[in-house]
Amino acid sequence: MINLQWIHPTNLGTTWDLIKPGLEKVRIVGDHWRCEDVYLAVKTGHSNLHVGYDGEKYVGFIVTTPTESWDGMSLHIWATYSNAKDVNLLINELSQVKEWAKAINAKRITFSSKRAGWLRVAQKLGFQQSVINYEIGV
Repeated sequence: MINLQWIHPTNLGTTWDLIKPGLEKVRIVGDHWRCEDVYLAVKTGHSNLHVGYDGEKYVGFIVTTPTESWDGMSLHIWATYSNAKDVNLLINELSQVKEWAKAINAKRITFSSKRAGWLRVAQKLGFQQSVINYEIGV
């Protein structure tokens, strides 16, 4: 069973070296952010970091950001990473993420990904595609 531990912003420094390699991997397919952006957002309390352990073994993390939408709160999953082949924190711990969303009275949970494979996973988890974003550099 996976235990997701919330990391208090004042304790981020003791956990940062553990999660940063996974964050670097996620960032490659991320949306124009840097690892330092995540550090700052967690350190200032704008985002939350939960680190997953299977017993004493580190298995990954989830970074979430509460956001206010036009119709109320949402919980955005900024980044998730699993370092074990048989563990996907979002799939395995979606019920826990839903509890976090309920705790802030969120109306929805959102996430974004450039990876096409996430569409199939998201649909299996009950997520519906709501928007397709396109961009061009200037």
